[in-house]
Amino acid sequence: MRDQGQSESYIIGFHDGRHSGMNEAGNYLEHIVKNTSRFKDDADYHAGWLAGEAEGKRMQEQANAA
Repeated sequence: MRDQGQSESYIIGFHDGRHSGMNEAGNYLEHIVKNTSRFKDDADYHAGWLAGEAEGKRMQEQANAA
């Protein structure tokens, strides 16, 4: 992601969101991870978290279907 020009804040948000999305899609070995103050105040973290959440849900739904 760094190679694609994403900030460190976006990458951290993406990582947190991905774990959260996997949990939301039924993987109870994963946990909701969200820095609420950062989500509110840091646009890069916020965008990364939302993108990661969607990716985590997609990944878990594929795993559930397999």
